[in-house]
Formats: sequence, structure tokens, C-alpha cells
Amino acid sequence: MSNSFRDRLKRLHDAHHRGRETGNGPGGVYTADDAEVSEDEEAEEMASTYGGWQGLGAKRCDDYDEPLWIIETRCPQDLEHGRWTLAGCRDVPHTELVRLDREAPDKIRPEQLLYMDVETTGLGPKAYAFMVGIGFWRDDEFVVDHLVIDEPDHERALLECFADHLARRKCLVTFNGKRFDVPLLARRFEAHEITDPFDDTAHVDLLPLARRVFPGLNRYALSHLENFVLDFERVDDVPGREIPKRWGRFQRNQNPDLMRGVVEHNRHDIVSMTALVAAAITGDDPRERRDCEKESKKSTSWSLPAGTHEKAGGIAGKLMRSYRLRGKFARHEPDYKEQPPADEPSETSEPPAPAPAPTTAGGENPSRIRELHSACSSLIDQDLWREAFPMLCELVALSPTHDWGLEKLAEYYRREGNDALANEIEGRRHR
Repeated sequence: MSNSFRDRLKRLHDAHHRGRETGNGPGGVYTADDAEVSEDEEAEEMASTYGGWQGLGAKRCDDYDEPLWIIETRCPQDLEHGRWTLAGCRDVPHTELVRLDREAPDKIRPEQLLYMDVETTGLGPKAYAFMVGIGFWRDDEFVVDHLVIDEPDHERALLECFADHLARRKCLVTFNGKRFDVPLLARRFEAHEITDPFDDTAHVDLLPLARRVFPGLNRYALSHLENFVLDFERVDDVPGREIPKRWGRFQRNQNPDLMRGVVEHNRHDIVSMTALVAAAITGDDPRERRDCEKESKKSTSWSLPAGTHEKAGGIAGKLMRSYRLRGKFARHEPDYKEQPPADEPSETSEPPAPAPAPTTAGGENPSRIRELHSACSSLIDQDLWREAFPMLCELVALSPTHDWGLEKLAEYYRREGNDALANEIEGRRHR
């Protein structure tokens, strides 16, 4: 039985009972005039029966000419999203975002970012957004607001509300937004003769950014990046292809259960974007993390203080990635974002097989050692000893007889006032 036929039967059944209760006609049969119910009245009746967006905790916003519903979710700082907490996402240096994407404003702060993801009625030219999810920092909370409408005629209110939020912030963050979300909304702004708010707003699209920061993956769908980069797994997620069908059914019966999973799906998208920004800024690539952990566990003829190897594995990998990215972007033409390198893997192409890194008989990786030596030298020349320390640890862990590494590590500890350990390291150097 089709959904539309089932809905018609239900409306007929309800009409029969209403007739009985009001005594309208023998046996509760409606007359022709009384049986005519407007679409608005029917929608109101369905909303009162099932709750509509109110059934998901939405509050009505009457700041615009058409009605708009807003579902607000306040996410606490200790909310865990895979390997990340929201507090951890907020605490990364967001000023580094411009290093990863030249469209990001200088000296950007977390509260100046607006994360956005839309849910639409389809993919065609006539599609429109019935839900715009936005995420932003307010004080110490990360807030996710879902701007939603009951019917297409209320779309203008949704667009105006989103434009108001965007005007209060310096940078928009999306995932594949440059190819989908923004063009779709721009068409709808034009259709309603509303000034396009995207023209004067910086925009960081995390899909091309992820391809640069986490190269070599065979897929760059958000769900794949969640699994691989964030260690986050969705449970009972609503597939994107089902969402337009659910919206169509929700329009007819206002049953909030149809939209519950859609709201959760959209919220996960937004929180994942926040965590991906943090992972990209810190260079938290799981492959490097695992490789560094393996390397730092190699046995050495002497031991460093507790926790040193863990720091060397994690922080050194992040700093090395930072230096490689800076050099990589310096070599790009100004339009590097629109014209990715020819050898960059696409969504569907298989990644090229990586060349095996040469190793010595003792298991050392000369290429990695040279990279660490070069990066440490650059930092030490700028008197950035604390920044160089984790990489010095990894350098010595990889090559326990590396004279320069031992010398600089000893100098670091002497600067920190630990002469005993500095003397021991210097002693190793002369053996």
C-alpha cells in the first residue's frame, strides 16, 4: 500500500469520526460543503496530532514574515566525538587555519567561524533546502541550530535567518560546500531576490582541504574521514539518499520520527567538521601517528624520561607535517585550491602505490632522519627549543648514535637545568 493511499485512508477515517462527534449528517456522514478542508487546516491538524518539528523540541521563530522553526542543541565542552572532545577542538590554534587554506582570515578565532550543512529536497535545479544546520561557539558551548521549515512557502524566512547568522561571523566552514551547499543556497537567494550573503564572506571548504592535509586516501567522503581521521563511527545513521523521501512524507503527516534521524545526521556532519578542522590544524594524521608510535617503541641503548617517546611520536609528526605543508603551499600557484595537483587522488580513483622508504640494516629510515634533522635545525636557529624538543627525541629514537641529535638534545636538557641527564646524553655521544 503506497504512503499516499494510506494517508488518504487515514484522513477519511478521521473525517468519519469527526462527523460522528459533531452529529453532522446521519451516521456521521459529512455533507459536501463541510467535507472541504483546506491544506493549511489539514497541515495544522496533522501537526497537532504528531507534533511536527515541535515534537523534536523546535521553537517557533516569528522574526521574519514567514514562520520558521529552530531546533537548538547545546553541546558541552566534554562531548566526545571520536578521538576529540569539543574542548580540544576549541583549544587548537585556529590562527593556523590560514596556513592550510588561504581563504581563511588571518588571526581567526573559533567563535568567528560558522559551520554549515544543508539538507535538501534533492539534487535537481528545482531542489531547495528545508533544513540548514549551523554550528558556532557561544561562550564555552558549541551550539548547533537547525533552521527548518514546514513547507516551501516558508523558505524565505530560513534564508534570511541564515544570512543574519553569517553576517555576524568572519568565515564560513563547509564540507563540499563550494560545489553543492553554497551554489544551491545562492540560487534560492536569487529566486527570492535576497542579497547573496556569500559574496563578502571567507569560505573554507574542508573537502579539498582534507585532500591536501590527508593525502593518499581512496575516498574522501565525510563518513570515511570520520572513521579514518577522527576514529568516529556513526550508529544507525540515516543515509543521505533517504532524506528527500523522508521530507516528502514529513510534509504530508508531520510525524517528527521521520526527521529525528535527519537532525542527528546533520548534527554529526557539523560536529565532524569542527573536529576535522582541529585534526587538520594539528596535523593529526592517524597514519603518521601509528608510524611514529611504532618507531618510538624501537629499543634504544638508553632511556629518555617517561612520556618522552609518546610526545616524540605524536607532536613530532604534527610539526613535521606542518613544515611539509608550508613548503608545499609555497610552491603552489595562487589558484591551487581550484586546480589540485594532477597526481592528487579523486573521490573514486585508487591512490598510487607509495614507494617503500629505504631503511638501513638497523631499521633506520634515512629519509625520515634527514627530515627531522632539517626541521630541528630550522627551529633551533630561531631559538625555538621547546618546539624542536619532540622531534629531537624522535630523531634520537630512530638513530641512537646520531651525533648532532644527541648534542642538541643534551643542550636542551642543560638549558632546562637538568645537567645530570645532559651529561649522560653527552656521554652516549662519545661512545
